[in-house]
Amino acid sequence: MRKTQYNWLLALILIAAVHALPAHAIDMYVSGGWTTLTITASDLVGEAGSGLVSTYDSDPATAALDVANTSSSSDAWRIEVRRSESASWSDSCRVLIRRTSDGSGAGFVSGGTIYQEVGLIGAAFFDGSGDRLGINLQVRIDGVSVSDGPSMYSSDLVLTVVDL
Repeated sequence: MRKTQYNWLLALILIAAVHALPAHAIDMYVSGGWTTLTITASDLVGEAGSGLVSTYDSDPATAALDVANTSSSSDAWRIEVRRSESASWSDSCRVLIRRTSDGSGAGFVSGGTIYQEVGLIGAAFFDGSGDRLGINLQVRIDGVSVSDGPSMYSSDLVLTVVDL
């Protein structure tokens, strides 16, 4: 199995950029990203001293993923996702991800339309075949709490395309 990895920077609950590593057979490109999420007093559940809204969703098309340079429309692949450890990430917060579109092109895309938690160990996200362009992704941050305290929290999401 050949793997190509791409990193997403998730800073304080924000995804900024994707850094591509060289691909050998199948290429994966990601564009866009969740540029900022600022939590303010307007996110309080009630009056001062109350808790925060605990779930924040990015735009449904916050990032677009392309899979290219497959050998044919039947050349199968899988996208895997994991989160890297970070000293600046709150243990109470969870990162979830889902696919919100099929994109376009030859072949197919299957799975990944329900939010799944992104853990420290790589897990299958969705499958497909052939060249697919514009597969939209959405990220959710869950478990945000005032007990985390004000700070900049960050982690990396790592997407990997596996040529099956």
